[in-house]
Amino acid sequence: MRNYIQHSVKVMIALAFIALGSACKKSDSPEPPKPENGKVAIENPALVTALKEQGFTFEGNTLVVNDKVRTTTSLNLSGKQLTDVKGLEAFPALSEVNLSNNKFAEEFDFA
Repeated sequence: MRNYIQHSVKVMIALAFIALGSACKKSDSPEPPKPENGKVAIENPALVTALKEQGFTFEGNTLVVNDKVRTTTSLNLSGKQLTDVKGLEAFPALSEVNLSNNKFAEEFDFA
């Protein structure tokens, strides 16, 4: 009976550690930046120009995060001379982006 109790306690402790580990686990994907005052700075001038052409609102190089930004699911950025897409993380619903005919390096980090 004593062995049964010791075994049960070990199992309970192991389960507690597993549960604690799952609860504390960080996500592998980075958190998108939280817009301050509904705005996100985009440093890439070519991306700013491409997004302005599609009707997004900017104040300088700062994207105004409005309903259009929050609900956009698809962007066509084909042929916009882009070398990176830093700043697209401001679009929380974005699921499809056409990036063909741009100036990306041979290896591209989609993170």
